Amino acid sequence: MTPDSLAHLLRPISPERAFRSYQALKDSDAPRAGLPALDYLFFSHRLQTRTKGRDRLSFYQAFHDPDTVEHLRVLCRRYKRDPTRPSDLYQVFQMWYGSVNQFRPQVAKAIYCSLAPKVGILDFSAGWGGRALAAMSLGIPYIGIDSNHDLLSCYDSLQTYEPSSSLRMVFQPAETVDFSSFAYDCVFTSPPYWTQEVYPNMPAYPTLQDFLQTFLVPVILRAWTHLLVPGTLALNLPAWLYERLAPLLTSLPPLSDRLLMPYTTRFAKEKGTSHELVYVWRKTEPV
Repeated sequence: MTPDSLAHLLRPISPERAFRSYQALKDSDAPRAGLPALDYLFFSHRLQTRTKGRDRLSFYQAFHDPDTVEHLRVLCRRYKRDPTRPSDLYQVFQMWYGSVNQFRPQVAKAIYCSLAPKVGILDFSAGWGGRALAAMSLGIPYIGIDSNHDLLSCYDSLQTYEPSSSLRMVFQPAETVDFSSFAYDCVFTSPPYWTQEVYPNMPAYPTLQDFLQTFLVPVILRAWTHLLVPGTLALNLPAWLYERLAPLLTSLPPLSDRLLMPYTTRFAKEKGTSHELVYVWRKTEPV
């Protein structure tokens, strides 16, 4: 079974339903608006992404390994799920091995409305298209950067939902991209959390220090340097990563704000909270 056929087996979404979900994102505040569009285009790639939980498996790998499938069936019976249903196998896989989650476009839309960019958005970890779709729905120019060039056709198809949109994608590691040619007054992204997922075509960062010093810190600082004034830098981060990152961003001004966003299960809840944080810095003077 191919990744596309497995994705359709788990979530049988038609092209018409996918497009209607994008229209719903434009026209409503429904929490799941836009998700079928993203699942239609990106879900097969998420199924091939390895978690950094037990055994670093993707669900696509697990589904084709008889021993793992049998283990998932045992878990299904334990959790009172149907072991003959692939969708239930996928649910218990996420519970046991870890999940690869989609950034909800409705959440991104609300954050964009709060940050109110007027020129354009730079997203240096574009991922599975949720923030791009939200920008399209609001008519805001979007520049996305991602090392996973396998997603090129997905983003090409995404743009057909709004052919007049200003959607620009660059498929290479963000640390190798020159931001000086881009016009943007907002940086908003949800970067990899280093230990959570292993994305296809992502450079290897053996240690957290390497991840911070090679990728995250220099990319943030260069994005800030070329951010227009007035401008906003907003990062969705878990608290543990922000605490390691903040002391390395000494050239940035003090943090301006912390925005609450709905909890999306990408990392374990911290102290019982039901939200994630977006850390915001505002640029009011040229660097």
